[in-house]
Amino acid sequence: MSCIGTQQPQLPGELTETGESLPFPTAFIRVYVPLPNGTTLVMEMGTPTMEGWDLFSTMFGNTVSSIRLYNANGSALITSRTTP
Repeated sequence: MSCIGTQQPQLPGELTETGESLPFPTAFIRVYVPLPNGTTLVMEMGTPTMEGWDLFSTMFGNTVSSIRLYNANGSALITSRTTP
């Protein structure tokens, strides 16, 4: 499962020139991978730089699709399933 969206956290006033909190809009992609033991692996990529969104999201997609998880004995933790 994945989620693509925007969030607007606040940059604390002590980090700004005016001393006032400022909104910091950020776009993100979050991917959830449910694991057999009942936990979930969550990966997220976020950026405030929309000019780089295409490049960043492509790199993130490539990273996510390259993940391979294994049990301690070396067997694949998640295997692909195909339906007839």
